[in-house]
Amino acid sequence: MGELNIAIGLPCNWDFLNIQFFESWIELKKPQHSVIIGNRGRVDDQRNSIIHAALKDDSFSHVLFLDTDHRHHPDTIPKLLQHDKQIVSGLSFRRSEPYDPIMFKEENNRFKNITEWEENELVQIDAVGAASLLVKTEVFKRMDKNKWFEMNYPYHNGVVSEDFGFCIKVRNLGYKIFVDTSCTNAHIGTLNVTQDTWIKNGRKVNGL
Repeated sequence: MGELNIAIGLPCNWDFLNIQFFESWIELKKPQHSVIIGNRGRVDDQRNSIIHAALKDDSFSHVLFLDTDHRHHPDTIPKLLQHDKQIVSGLSFRRSEPYDPIMFKEENNRFKNITEWEENELVQIDAVGAASLLVKTEVFKRMDKNKWFEMNYPYHNGVVSEDFGFCIKVRNLGYKIFVDTSCTNAHIGTLNVTQDTWIKNGRKVNGL
């Protein structure tokens, strides 16, 4: 890898940050970086404003989205960078039951949750949430400007989120998407949803 300079994008629709996110931010191991706060509004507009700002500076090698409703693993950035992939994410879980992993494989024109993987495995997937998503800037430069993320991106007569739309677009360009399952992040709510929450709900990871 060449010299790294990360644009860390924080989508945030409030006047404050959750204290748990802020504590995890302090603990994060961060290389050379700059922080870009997303414009207020819909989350797709926020993500697009982050990318737009990052691409104005040719020194950025990556954009890392860190959603502010998560408590991020301290090693999130070095763990994701070590894989040297164009697109790689940490692992998050739904905030409500059944707390499924937010990573998917496409089967018969539908997205199905991936619920089995080896402990600490790097998994190739078809769609993932963008809560801790690291993308090389070269990927965005190949996509339609200002349409990197689109809310309610149509997919085979259905509607999916801005995360899925991004994943569909990059896969159509030939990119592969990965999730580092050793890099788990707690989804903040009345209950902080982690891999342990999901396992206690009756699911099991191979090797655990």
